[in-house]
Amino acid sequence: MLIKARIKTGCKNAYINKLNGFYEIGVSSLPEKNKANIEAIKIIAEHFGVSSKDVAIKKGFTSKEKVFEVKEKV
Repeated sequence: MLIKARIKTGCKNAYINKLNGFYEIGVSSLPEKNKANIEAIKIIAEHFGVSSKDVAIKKGFTSKEKVFEVKEKV
């Protein structure tokens, strides 16, 4: 499944909220050396109950707006 997300960096607490057609994900990491992307992947994996290996960035690797692919459990 593909999900659209907007990433907010530098938050005090990590969170994920579903809004109108996309997810808003707050990460405490800053967008340096891929740290924010890795944290966002971990948050999405935990939210959907899958391994972080089952979540990949398909679009927007360097942007705040991203498209993630989440492999569903079989």
